[in-house]
Amino acid sequence: MALQAKCKCGKVLRVSSQHVGKIVACPLCKRKYRIPAPAKVVVEPRPANLDDDLLKSAPADPRAAAIGIELEPSVVARPESPPAAVPVDGEGSVQLGYAADQEKRKAADGRLGDVVSGPKRGFWADAVLSFVYPVQDVSTAITCALILAFSSMVVLLRLAGIFGLIGIFLVDGWLASMFFSIIQNTAAGSDDMPNLTVKNGVMDDIIIPGIMFFGAVMVVLTPALILMVVRLGGLVPASWGLMGLLWLAAGIFILPISLLLFAFDAPRMIFRLDLMITTVFRTLLPYLAMWLILLVVAALYGVTALAPGLIEFNKPGSGGKAVETHLALGFLMRMLQTYATIVAMRVIGLYYLHFKKRFAFVLE
Repeated sequence: MALQAKCKCGKVLRVSSQHVGKIVACPLCKRKYRIPAPAKVVVEPRPANLDDDLLKSAPADPRAAAIGIELEPSVVARPESPPAAVPVDGEGSVQLGYAADQEKRKAADGRLGDVVSGPKRGFWADAVLSFVYPVQDVSTAITCALILAFSSMVVLLRLAGIFGLIGIFLVDGWLASMFFSIIQNTAAGSDDMPNLTVKNGVMDDIIIPGIMFFGAVMVVLTPALILMVVRLGGLVPASWGLMGLLWLAAGIFILPISLLLFAFDAPRMIFRLDLMITTVFRTLLPYLAMWLILLVVAALYGVTALAPGLIEFNKPGSGGKAVETHLALGFLMRMLQTYATIVAMRVIGLYYLHFKKRFAFVLE
């Protein structure tokens, strides 16, 4: 294959490709060059009438200094055509481009290597926007309304007594699946609400998520509750009562990480207290913000659950217990609880999305 070598003095010479990598000298200005390999091209055949006489002045010492040379393919060279696009199965498409330089290529490789995409805003801005996340647009608002409506069915099921327990468990299990999906979607950089359909059956999409969500709460609270029960039974010294309260507070404090681990199907990591403490220490301020939002949600559940009894206790005979069967108020309370929980799950996902590089463990 013939190549064209253009010297800085303007002399254009034709050389054979067998001289790639060798040092040559321009016959006009005597500058020395090392012929580099050309870019991959498809070259039309050319007669072997080449100006190879410039090699006569090449130095014998291969260590002689070489200057870069600008190469152009001989005659008309046709770049190889890129392959045609091939359709693939899947939901949606991903657009990939070519990196213009090495740094962009490395950045692109890094993005493709991540399971989740990067955040679009800062954590604090995202945390504030979480309160309007369920109603950020018409489509999301409709999905949220359906979730709230289905959640409020629990109010009717409670009126059925023991016969409504199965229905309550199924509704709460479905909600648990939604909550875990919100954490996962948010952690993946998505602003969309999860899909409402049950694709994998009742066991995988309702029962197991319900058990996992309940387990995420109980795994951090049960040790303290057992200790307090044992203390009340007189089986341990009275000084252990304070230890039980501290243990309970610690369990409540690590509840957000527990929910995160169970959402990523990594419940065994809950026993690595060293890694969890390290992670909290590295992300203390955002963790406290996330924890406070979750604490507000828990307080909301507690207040709405205790409100009827408190009203009746303060004013006996006032009909305060009727609040439990007042459908309108019951629906409102239930939907408020669910909405607040959606916000809390969103913030947990944001916590991972923004600070996963500071985590002492890997969930992807």
